[in-house]
Amino acid sequence: MSNDKISVIIPTYNHAQYLPLALASVLGQTHQNLEIVIIDNASTDETQELASTLVALDKSRVQYVRNDTNLQKATSVNKAISGCTGDYYALNDADDASHPQRFERQLFAMQHYNACHVMTQGAVMLPTTTVQELEANHFNPFPEELGEVIGKQEVHNKIHAYKENHHINWFPVPDHDNGAHGVSPLTKMMVWKDGIRFNPGGHWLRMKPAQGEDSDINTRTVLLLRQTIVLLEKLYIH
Repeated sequence: MSNDKISVIIPTYNHAQYLPLALASVLGQTHQNLEIVIIDNASTDETQELASTLVALDKSRVQYVRNDTNLQKATSVNKAISGCTGDYYALNDADDASHPQRFERQLFAMQHYNACHVMTQGAVMLPTTTVQELEANHFNPFPEELGEVIGKQEVHNKIHAYKENHHINWFPVPDHDNGAHGVSPLTKMMVWKDGIRFNPGGHWLRMKPAQGEDSDINTRTVLLLRQTIVLLEKLYIH
């Protein structure tokens, strides 16, 4: 299994109550070669006071960066990524959590299918969910073999068909529990360095100004590169 470095960005704005759970889910990954950047978009809650405690959990891998003013999520995430040294990057929003095998599975799929952008399925958690409840209800280990995938051409065709939908984040995938989408990509860092970056709302490069930042960059990555697969495993918890 590859030990390439993954840069994990945790963007946060006034999510102090959820941030410890998000960070714990990243620190608990089976793929350990991570650099983790908590990027605080000028929160007005207790995030800044909490930061030193969180960084102390793993000083070699966790850093905290605070913006003096709110830059919007897209600009804030780009700022964080610009200082990273990983071979890949991924986001874990401050009010979300990742399955312990998320990066291991995504990296395996990335290399197995020669892709540059690997999405997964998501599941929903309640605002009061604890780490223990996540482990009991969502974090069952996956078998060694990869699950079913939606391949590059089918992903491209689906995105092209759905791109007029403002809320495509970014297209439905089979799910018997709820209407899950493809979410939470692992992306080769070269994609960001080559110019496919997060664009603020209303930016002329956005596919549609009403789309969210994540939807927009995923749509552009799929349509421009045709190197995306969706791994049909629930590896991200909203």
